[in-house]
Amino acid sequence: MRLRTLGSLGALLLLLGALEARQQEETAGDYVAEKDVMVPMRDGVRLATDLYFPARGGRRLEGRYPAIMERTPYNKSGALKSWVPFFVSRGYVCIAQDTRGRYASEGIWHMMTDDVQDGYDTAAWIVRQPWSDGGFGTLGTSYPGGTQHALATSDPPGLKAMVPVDAVANAGYFGMRNGGAFELRFMNWIFTTGAPVGSRAARDPALGAALQEMGKNVRQRRSRSARERRPFDSRRSTRIGSCTRCRTAPTTSTGNSRDSASSTR
Repeated sequence: MRLRTLGSLGALLLLLGALEARQQEETAGDYVAEKDVMVPMRDGVRLATDLYFPARGGRRLEGRYPAIMERTPYNKSGALKSWVPFFVSRGYVCIAQDTRGRYASEGIWHMMTDDVQDGYDTAAWIVRQPWSDGGFGTLGTSYPGGTQHALATSDPPGLKAMVPVDAVANAGYFGMRNGGAFELRFMNWIFTTGAPVGSRAARDPALGAALQEMGKNVRQRRSRSARERRPFDSRRSTRIGSCTRCRTAPTTSTGNSRDSASSTR
């Protein structure tokens, strides 16, 4: 039994190694990248955007192509290690964008508040580009899933399909709060991910170090927050996902009990 288990583990490692080698091969020769293209929003704020174009032999292919986009607060550069190699090697222009106020983008980040109009403005920018065939799809998990829901409510031009996974939706009712109670996992998120990594404040070395230190003590702050929480007021909620003008597009939405997609109204 032990030998069989070791043999299965060895086969799995070989398979993973082959997949990694294949991904590296696709990444090396099948795209040309334009990094930190600053896409202007309607208020003049510019959002940092990475573009990956289909290529052959290190040279960008001419023509018009469909696009795949992810808008994320978690650093757009991570897209190259995950979904970009698969899609760019199959003829899609891949677009990864830092949301407002995060990492290389300008502006001030407010959770989901600006993602409706920023998503629309980015969509309008995409379909105007000479390399665009006029259509694009979106993907992303958790917050990047929420940016897809926000985008859909704006009825954007060119949207053909969405794949929101474990996505934020109706955050004032679910995910951020549940039954009126503040979900303490977002206290963890704010102090361990939202503030110390990628925020405007974290760009200052001293303040960034202070935020990192606060993240190490989030448990004490979380306990204090639980004692001092205020009653739920739906007027302060952020609601994404209820819109009579939403664009109809094929959507594959998956979720589980750890995120708000499973509670979407």
